[in-house]
This record gives sequence, structure tokens and C-alpha cells, in this order.
Amino acid sequence: MAPNTSDTRIKWTLEKDNRLLQAGLCREVGKNLNVGRADFQIIADSFEEKPTVKAVEERYAKLRKKQLALLEELGLYSAETEEEVREVEMEGEEKKREDVVEEK
Repeated sequence: MAPNTSDTRIKWTLEKDNRLLQAGLCREVGKNLNVGRADFQIIADSFEEKPTVKAVEERYAKLRKKQLALLEELGLYSAETEEEVREVEMEGEEKKREDVVEEK
């Protein structure tokens, strides 16, 4: 898909925010720059207005920031928790690689 270069601006509504969140829910959208850009392009193309990838990335980031603030307020998230989760994930990946090497 070719990137949208339209000057058409999207008017973000609750319905469109929900669509964006549903598309990104339980995904690491944008984590790997190449894959992330492709993900955001697909999401952008799913909207009738065909917003730019940048518009979708910015809106997603804004909603993600609000989500993290709410989770922190509820005691379900903190920067320390996020760092701990990433460390455990990295250790798990290292263990998987070690297991693969041992099998060979």
C-alpha cells in the first residue's frame, strides 16, 4: 500500500477512537519501526477519511498515554512495572535462544 499523502484531516470521534484502540489492542503497534509503520498504514487505510500514518500514530500515542495514566491511577501500572515486564520478556527471549542453541 502506498502511503497516504492526502491533506484531508480526520475528525476524531469516540467511534473512531474506539476503532483505533480495537485495532491496536493487545498488539505492540509501532514497536519495531518498519513493522509498526506498516501496521499504522493498514489502520490508517481502514478509515474512510484515509488519515496519514502520522495522524494515526499521534492519536494512538495520545490515547496510550491516557490509558497508562488511568492504569497508574488504578494501581495497575507504573514505570517500574513496565521496566520489570520488559526485563522478564527479554530474559524469556534469551532463554528461548539458549534452548535453540542447545538443541543443535
